[in-house]
Amino acid sequence: MRNAGPNPQLIGLAPRPALLTEIEQALQGISEQSSRSFEVRVIARDRYGITSAPIDLSFDLTFGPPPATRVAVRDSIPEPE
Repeated sequence: MRNAGPNPQLIGLAPRPALLTEIEQALQGISEQSSRSFEVRVIARDRYGITSAPIDLSFDLTFGPPPATRVAVRDSIPEPE
């Protein structure tokens, strides 16, 4: 799905509601990390309306439960004596 960017000449991609629902269902009650591959066909259009050849993109999303505890980050500056 196309999504307008901050500049009217820039267009981004946004997930369709069906994909968001699928991801939400995958995260419900998740107990271990898993990965899933997705494929997207992209066609670009320039400012004159000329379209590019379709390009198939693939990407992986890794799903997992939230960490049990938060890790505190300490400053690397030693405290004065």
